[in-house]
Amino acid sequence: MGTDAIYDKHSEVFLLWACRETGVIQALLDGVTDAEAIVERTGITERAASTVLDALADLGYTQVTGETYEPTGRLRGFDPETRPLERGILPHRVDTFEDYMHLPEKMRGTYSSTFSDEEFRNYMGGMATVGESTVRSIVTAAEHAHPRPDRVLNVGGGPGRFAAEFGRRGAEVTLVDRESVLNFLEDHHREKGLDVVVGDARDSLPTGFDLVFSARMTVSLTLAEIQEYFANAFDALDPGGTFVGAEWVRGRSEVADRFGLHMLAISDVGNTYTESEYRSALEEAGFVGVEVREVPDSRYQTIVGQVPQSGL
Repeated sequence: MGTDAIYDKHSEVFLLWACRETGVIQALLDGVTDAEAIVERTGITERAASTVLDALADLGYTQVTGETYEPTGRLRGFDPETRPLERGILPHRVDTFEDYMHLPEKMRGTYSSTFSDEEFRNYMGGMATVGESTVRSIVTAAEHAHPRPDRVLNVGGGPGRFAAEFGRRGAEVTLVDRESVLNFLEDHHREKGLDVVVGDARDSLPTGFDLVFSARMTVSLTLAEIQEYFANAFDALDPGGTFVGAEWVRGRSEVADRFGLHMLAISDVGNTYTESEYRSALEEAGFVGVEVREVPDSRYQTIVGQVPQSGL
């Protein structure tokens, strides 16, 4: 049974970070599979090699056969040759651990977060791990707010999990994201048959939609930028159209406060926001019928606003 001890709650990410930093993970992926060879390859001590290899095996990252440690599929996400969207969440978790180590400096305002190219690839891999049941629950909640949407604009859609689900249900979907994201995911989007448009939600959005949707988009924005986004979302919608954002709302979601801390650690802007802050921003943009609803079987809420019908 697990406890609150550090070796039960936090040691996994510490271990993976240390093994990545010392080259143990890369050595295993390169076929160096016994403790003595790991010591020779990485320069770590014999004690460290036997200890961390056994710990990796205990956590399911290696399989022990005799005196050799073969990497399992769980470790393959750390292989630079693994396609980014197939890496899973672990490499991104280790990247963010490094950001947390700088949290005291972030709190003092003396450290700025940056993304290397590899960290960006890992981030995209993490974004692709949203569970299928969560995707379906959120899209269903969006369709409760606007039944059977014909034209959907998925803002900040990244890997396209939500866009694909809307499309599967019969909607014509356009995914908009920053140029760097779309260039990186070009082949993936083409394989999925997704219609994509370069854009920044803070500047402008394509128009002519009956549903504008985003998921966990506003956490990377300031309140002023959220107001810009909502104003552009309003302009993107036809009369009678609906905006739906799936978010972790402070005071409603159990994870919202912790994720606000997470954003402080990994980013120079962004936070989680309260129901009243979302309501004010939507109403200022011109939306009516503003609501915050629970997404069943998830920690998410949807923030919903309607564009008035013409003449109303």
